[in-house]
Amino acid sequence: MVLVSTAGFSAEVMENPYQAIAARNPFHLVSPAVRRPELPPPPPLVLPRIVMTGVTDVCGSPQVLMEIGDPGKPAIKPVLREGEGEPFSDVLILGIDVHG
Repeated sequence: MVLVSTAGFSAEVMENPYQAIAARNPFHLVSPAVRRPELPPPPPLVLPRIVMTGVTDVCGSPQVLMEIGDPGKPAIKPVLREGEGEPFSDVLILGIDVHG
């Protein structure tokens, strides 16, 4: 008989004491039903095709000959020195080793 009365008492005590905290929502949690719509993934990054066609040392100034082709655009063929860049394709020449 004692076991039955203890079991009835423990059922009343086992009520979740933290339910009041969840009802107050002190952390401003978003319920699963109010989720924000997901953004579509960003488009894939398309890099230009860069081909070094040659290296020259004309008049003591090392230069690199390149062919830069962006998709859907005609290829440009710049001749660049060290430190120069191609403004239309964001290419910058850091160094040229003519004898390597």
